Amino acid sequence: MNFYTYDYFVNQIHSSQNVKYLVAAGIAVILVALAFQFARHRDDNKYRDLIIIVALCGILLLGIQFTNYQQSQSTTNQSTQTANFLKSVCKEKKIKASDIACNQTSLTDQMVLKIKNNYYQVIFNSDFSSYQLVKASLVNNEINLLKK
Repeated sequence: MNFYTYDYFVNQIHSSQNVKYLVAAGIAVILVALAFQFARHRDDNKYRDLIIIVALCGILLLGIQFTNYQQSQSTTNQSTQTANFLKSVCKEKKIKASDIACNQTSLTDQMVLKIKNNYYQVIFNSDFSSYQLVKASLVNNEINLLKK
């Protein structure tokens, strides 16, 4: 069973997507280079065809980027909610953020918290505005603590 620490959620919120930006910049540079080649060799249709292909790849990449951006925003929102919840539990239990972990990456009813060496099941109300911690025991004590 995986447990995610408070630091995992904080790092998840601040993660960057540099590789995607580099690919987009690379396609833009290729597109500009092909445009210059097309301007120099107007009679050669291969540059026009290459511009169309690269432009379509760029449009496809933009669509994928937009979808990934929406998913990233959703994940960031869930991570922020979970991090705020863990911070709230830390404040209530008067513990350090490094002493708490949970088994879900988003707020869900019946999630399990690991506070120091104890485990608690979280029961939320219908709108997730309040919670109750119930002492729990794990069936499988093999846990993987993800700190990221």
